[in-house]
Amino acid sequence: MLYGYVLEWDGFEAGSADSNRSLFEESILRVPTLEKGNDRRYLPSKRWSFFSLRSNRPLLGEFESENQSKIEGSETRFYPVYFRVNERTKTVIFAAQRYSITDVAVSTFNAFITPNLRRRVIDIEALSSRLLTDDEDKKFCVTYFMADVPGYGSALNTISLHGDDLGAADFLSEERTNFTARQIGVRTISNRSEAGRFSNTGSIQFRLEAIPELEKFLSYTYQEKLYVD
Repeated sequence: MLYGYVLEWDGFEAGSADSNRSLFEESILRVPTLEKGNDRRYLPSKRWSFFSLRSNRPLLGEFESENQSKIEGSETRFYPVYFRVNERTKTVIFAAQRYSITDVAVSTFNAFITPNLRRRVIDIEALSSRLLTDDEDKKFCVTYFMADVPGYGSALNTISLHGDDLGAADFLSEERTNFTARQIGVRTISNRSEAGRFSNTGSIQFRLEAIPELEKFLSYTYQEKLYVD
């Protein structure tokens, strides 16, 4: 599972790039602790690449071995960060093994490169209202739904639902207006596997093998203008 964000970047308008690299990839090469990777064997799409984030701090909570110094900086670690550049939508996806890695990668890029990367947030409330309907023409099914439930005090704060097509559950469509959506998981109609999960803070979760379905969904959200301005 990879954890990351869809990010806006105004740097696409800065000028022309090397014929073999995008402007964004050229910017990565200017950041001292980001190293562009060349091994594409494990990437399921030609549109995706990865770089290594070099860090002297353990970002996964790793413990130093007994024979190593406990002093920070005693060991250099490399963490892969997958990214997808879309110059048409002026967005970049960053995703890594944990949010802790992705967050450092974004902040490191922003420390060296101007303009900065900014999170692009899907309107989860509008998206869930659209997808949690029994619409014959819908292209995506809801597989996971988390929402705040106001009005019940401390008796009930949040609900979390899992299923193959939550929009087909009558009770959910009837109660939907009483919920405030926080996170949603989706799949395409033609695929039983989840394409990804998306939150109202801009975070996304997905698996490498689900990237083709993830891209279909993100294309849909872009075309339908389902982003918070």
